[in-house]
Amino acid sequence: MPIYTPTVAAPNPVTGRYFHTASPSAAATSASLSNGVLRLTAWRVERAIAVDRLGAEVTSAGDAGSLLRIGVYADTGNSYPGALILDAGTIAGDSATVQDITGLTLTLAPGIYWIGGAVQLVTVTQPTVRILGSVYTCPVPLGSTSISAGQAVHGFSQSSVTGALPSTFTSSVTTLGAGVCPRIHARVAT
Repeated sequence: MPIYTPTVAAPNPVTGRYFHTASPSAAATSASLSNGVLRLTAWRVERAIAVDRLGAEVTSAGDAGSLLRIGVYADTGNSYPGALILDAGTIAGDSATVQDITGLTLTLAPGIYWIGGAVQLVTVTQPTVRILGSVYTCPVPLGSTSISAGQAVHGFSQSSVTGALPSTFTSSVTTLGAGVCPRIHARVAT
């Protein structure tokens, strides 16, 4: 599969500035991301970058002690998540704020990566998380049968992720449509 090469050079990352790792279109929120389900979407990195913070927005608090665990996976070369690059840690699901995980050291070469998170430690009330709207960063495999009209796939999910993120993304996962993956932001390292 040929790799998309932009005709205009991507802008240089600006030290200390934040950016969204996927589409900034995210007016929506969700309180139904499901406890223990890791949801990833593609992140296209067009220039080498160093990141020192990752984060997300919780818009309504969930159970006391609930969390959103954030992570980054490498691409297998087939537009599919592979090996874990970084389990960044967690933000509080019981605090309705924009939150950062600080002190990270994440250096990425140009390429496709997979980023997202898993809501964890929910007993009754899930946190409401800002989610991605419409996203398109790379072709996502749809399967070996014909696709239905209007089918949109924006990433993948893996269930039973209740603690640290798995070292590799499993091959038996579910594809995700629009509006079901947490919107993750990053900060260029200072």
